[in-house]
Amino acid sequence: MPRRRQPPVPVLDETPYPQDWSTHRYLKPMMLYNEGLGVSKNSLSGKRFPGTPAWRVAAFADGTPVRKAYPASEWPFELISFKSALQNSYSIGARRLRGIHPDNPVAVHPDDAARLKLENGDEIYLETPGGRARATVMLRHGVQRGVIAIEHGFGHKEHGARAHRIGKSRQPDEPAIGAGINLNDLGLTDPSRGDKNVFVDPVSGTSVRQGLPARIVRA
Repeated sequence: MPRRRQPPVPVLDETPYPQDWSTHRYLKPMMLYNEGLGVSKNSLSGKRFPGTPAWRVAAFADGTPVRKAYPASEWPFELISFKSALQNSYSIGARRLRGIHPDNPVAVHPDDAARLKLENGDEIYLETPGGRARATVMLRHGVQRGVIAIEHGFGHKEHGARAHRIGKSRQPDEPAIGAGINLNDLGLTDPSRGDKNVFVDPVSGTSVRQGLPARIVRA
């Protein structure tokens, strides 16, 4: 009997990833030293920034550690923020996405929740030295113990969350856009600067929204 011809072996197209490399790979060396940062100075203290990856204790403008002003005995948690791939600050206006992800319960590690006798769906008050918000608890192993995580994109006061009137016309509004909580409402002022100055990051100049001292109070 004649031998059956074997089908040809398919040839894989390696164009997108030639030799296991990305087509548009980053060819510059990793910058362990950032000269632009290393030659710059803190505009408040006058000291130079290190220019290299470094860990520094979170501190206010005068150098006072945040935890000295707000000790862990009173504020046992650290509040952080994160962004999801599904929702963001402007997509909240999309009704179809809100049908899947309508609000942002705060993420708490199960061990912390057990210590506070909290369960999924419990209502709490989340407090920082700068504000207070009512929130819903969601237990997540993906958050570190001692940390509370808030997702961006919720708790709006505008973007159509409330009504506005222009002349005699009332503009459309949709209260569902304001669902959830907004981390900005829990931000801190810098007590070392007097009056009501926002607590800002010394490098970027943006308001600090990571590692804020916080606590949970039962609703």
